[in-house]
Amino acid sequence: MYIIREASPADVHPVAALLRQYMLETYDHAWRGSVNALLQDGFGTRFRALVAVLADDSVGLLAWEKSYDLHHCLSGGHVLDLYVAPRHRARGIAVQLIATAAGIIHSEGGAFIKGEPSTVARGLACTGGSPPRLATTTSWAGKRSAIWPHNRICL
Repeated sequence: MYIIREASPADVHPVAALLRQYMLETYDHAWRGSVNALLQDGFGTRFRALVAVLADDSVGLLAWEKSYDLHHCLSGGHVLDLYVAPRHRARGIAVQLIATAAGIIHSEGGAFIKGEPSTVARGLACTGGSPPRLATTTSWAGKRSAIWPHNRICL
């Protein structure tokens, strides 16, 4: 059974390994970061991350940072990267990572989660799914909730 949880500094080496895999697969070049930089900047300092874990192996990663929509004066989150290791795809892990991040962002007062089309679409396609269609959904807290054409999902 896969467990989705927030990454901590103790996860720095598995997170770095997932980033190395992601960069090679997606961009065909090595990850240029470092474990030290992740420890300094990550895990709540400049960004947060979730890991998908099976047994003791980290097999998926979603990293995000706080974001602000000046046009609507709303806070939210911006997905930096989304990756699931190839042999664990087509199991809905990317969707679970996005939903968990959205839940955390919402519980902390955020109203949306957004990501670059390539990050979110690639992450969803890697699960065997497809990117969501752009369509208006229901209302939440008196505000219109929609998947906006600018890659935001209102929470």
